[in-house]
Amino acid sequence: MILVDDAGQNCIALAGGANQALSTGHVDAAAVLIQGAALLICQLESPLSVVQHAIALAHAAGVPVLLNPAPAQALPPALLAQVDVLVPNETEAAALIALASDAPFDAAAAAARLRTLGPRTVIVTLGADGVQVAAAGVDLHLAAPAVQAIDTTGAGDTFIGAYAAAGATAPA
Repeated sequence: MILVDDAGQNCIALAGGANQALSTGHVDAAAVLIQGAALLICQLESPLSVVQHAIALAHAAGVPVLLNPAPAQALPPALLAQVDVLVPNETEAAALIALASDAPFDAAAAAARLRTLGPRTVIVTLGADGVQVAAAGVDLHLAAPAVQAIDTTGAGDTFIGAYAAAGATAPA
């Protein structure tokens, strides 16, 4: 269920449903497709063990991996070491670096810290404030175009889809 306020911001309640039924057997059945992909995109609405399995298959085949760590949860270092592009929002980034709830969020510091955990590129999405990008030799804030938001539902997914469709992969 998705609730949207007058400013276009949303709050999403999730029921696991089919995502929780996904198994490593399903991933194995799709192994040839994963290993031949231009980019594997994962998120965390499926069991973590299944996500880890898919990422390991892609990584072993040299397929770049983009991970959207949503919903936020602690992730094993071995998993983050296999991620080429990590795309958390501000809340997810804060959770991944174990930022105290009363501490101010610094997107550049969070992106840089997340890179030390393994991903080659980190893109922290900041809603109306744009994105913060950290990669080898890159510390960059990109502003978002000004728009009148009516409903922000799916904005992060749309960003990731556009990134993938543009043929973007992690910098070498």
